[in-house]
Amino acid sequence: MRNCLTNIDIDYQETDSSVMKNTLNIENTFLGLCLEKGISRVSVSELAREAGINRGTFYLHFENLDDLVWNIEKKLLKKSRIVSESQKYYKGMDKYSYIYSVLKSELCSIKNDFLWYNMLLSAKGDPSFKHKVKKCIRISAEKKFNEINLPYDIVFLDYLASGAMGIFSHWIETGAKMDIDQLVRFSLLLTGDSIC
Repeated sequence: MRNCLTNIDIDYQETDSSVMKNTLNIENTFLGLCLEKGISRVSVSELAREAGINRGTFYLHFENLDDLVWNIEKKLLKKSRIVSESQKYYKGMDKYSYIYSVLKSELCSIKNDFLWYNMLLSAKGDPSFKHKVKKCIRISAEKKFNEINLPYDIVFLDYLASGAMGIFSHWIETGAKMDIDQLVRFSLLLTGDSIC
């Protein structure tokens, strides 16, 4: 399971390597257990045993299992925000192509963390994660629309975020099999004529 999390370890750049190894071990073991039985059925004792650590080591890193889930979700959403913010619009750039590249880079990043998103968005995952992702989609859309001077209103952004979340959820639920370019084109249909 080690490969399951290495893509979201962005907060560990300046952390002691033994702390990083323990944290990644805990997170990876947690992912494996959650994929097998769901978040609500995992205990700290079982997690510690499967990770080969004692419970005290777990509590050095996390307050409880909710704190572990919150930290994982925070890293995933932070990574998504960083990817989105790294895409810059330049005067004269085609707006459709710009939004297309933003969506594509975000979806590629998410696909790298597919197992996490799949677990967290599933019925065995965190029921509040879908709302958190939708909120991030809405905030990102608002920033990008402002960046390229596209008119919008709050209702439109809510509609866009809800539709994008529906498409995204279906993509994850079906194993992220749809080609990312096809998924981006499908997602852009939600904007109607606003980007053209």
